[in-house]
Amino acid sequence: MAAPQKQLGGPAETALRHPLRSFRTAVGFLTILPVGSPGRDDGPYFSAALFYFPLVGLLLGSLSAFVFLGLQAVFPMLLNGVLLAVLLSLWSGFIHVDGLADSADGFLSGRPREACLDIMRDSRVGVMGSVAIGALLLIKAATLATIDPATIGASLVIAAVAGRCSIVWMMALLPYARSGSGLGRLFYSDATRLAAVWAGLVLCGVAFVLQSGRGFVLLGCCLLTALLLAGICRRKIGGATGDTLGAACEVMETVVLLVCVAGF
Repeated sequence: MAAPQKQLGGPAETALRHPLRSFRTAVGFLTILPVGSPGRDDGPYFSAALFYFPLVGLLLGSLSAFVFLGLQAVFPMLLNGVLLAVLLSLWSGFIHVDGLADSADGFLSGRPREACLDIMRDSRVGVMGSVAIGALLLIKAATLATIDPATIGASLVIAAVAGRCSIVWMMALLPYARSGSGLGRLFYSDATRLAAVWAGLVLCGVAFVLQSGRGFVLLGCCLLTALLLAGICRRKIGGATGDTLGAACEVMETVVLLVCVAGF
């Protein structure tokens, strides 16, 4: 009997022929939404799911904007900013925040590559990781409390889409840094760069539809951030891991929110 991957074809073909299954795999992996966690039968769909990461961001951003409509009627903007900052990370079960903390502990340790990877694998959070989480949530909360309420929904959507696009871009720019298996490795394939191009097109469309006045600025800042993060990861550990991919998502969301609140 032929292997499932051969039956399905390549990742891009699988994404086109089995959109619902591929999208469900992406949602199940990236979020806590009740669609069921990916299982053994979903193995052939992981690389295809990469094409749906931007759409997962679109879903989460839209849900966040919908929640804001309810919060706006009850709470002041300062509290709304805090709640929305937590909500953006809660959708993923804080897995990306955990990746940020592990990456900060490893990268800021001043240790060589292998020691850095060992620190990142440790489930305990150190001082650097704690500060990184606190700073991230504070910046997100401050920006969300400051953004014009009339445009906060659009900002949430763009931030969530850009965060998931950054995961795809980092995978296209960097090899997997660890030897052996890992969660991040599940999504790597020969179609990763094609998925990165698709992610860029989706973000471009979302940014110009929702924030036409600063679409170019948003896209430029997102691409620059992705290149900067990829450069840091390559210098520190020679590639990407699941932790750095999660960290990239959180950092990219924060950058987008900062751009949305900036006076240009």
